[in-house]
Amino acid sequence: MVEKISLADSAARRETVTRFADVPGSLANFAAELAATKCAARETVLVMANPTPFATAAATSNSIEIFDRPPTASDLIALAAGDELSKPEYLFARKITGKDFIQLLGFAAADDKSWELKITELQNMDLQVSAKDLTELIGQFQDEPIVDLAIQIATAISNQTPVIIDGSRALLAASIVYEYSVAARSWLFVADLPKSAAGQQLFKHRNWISLAANQVAAGDGLAGIASLSLARTAALLLRH
Repeated sequence: MVEKISLADSAARRETVTRFADVPGSLANFAAELAATKCAARETVLVMANPTPFATAAATSNSIEIFDRPPTASDLIALAAGDELSKPEYLFARKITGKDFIQLLGFAAADDKSWELKITELQNMDLQVSAKDLTELIGQFQDEPIVDLAIQIATAISNQTPVIIDGSRALLAASIVYEYSVAARSWLFVADLPKSAAGQQLFKHRNWISLAANQVAAGDGLAGIASLSLARTAALLLRH
């Protein structure tokens, strides 16, 4: 599927950057990305399983529909899947970033027994799995939700639908896709810096650039909603 992912139109991006050189903030930058992906941001949706009542209310107030999987009739998707990684997902994050589990879990609770136990469990799990590369790891955990999330992202962008990434789990899924297709990056927009230590390591690893729509992305859909609203304004800017 990733072989169908093509690069966005870099010439259109450069032209839009020049056109809106005097427009401050992230609005002009986002307009350039929409121009590159030929996204009109007219059919924008939030993809999120089990949204909170507040996220649902926030989406409704912004006229954004919520789906549990990406619909085919949308031209811009925000994907939120939470911020806390599962144990297998930490293995994926380690394989992609090369960071140890202490760095991925963060140092804030280094004196906490439960934190030490989790580190030990992850290290033991890593030894048991012993996958030499990402492809082997996917093969061993092909039924994990994170693999399905990566497939959802790959499917959307192979159909030239840009995806906004909200939170650490969505960023991990996007990073898996990126490992197999560098072109994927031109169709992926990171809403904000993830909240978790693992998400921040993933963010730094590939020098992702955030839209800074909500200051922090916790995978709860709020940064995604803010980014979709920003996208609509940026698309309006392009049309005028």
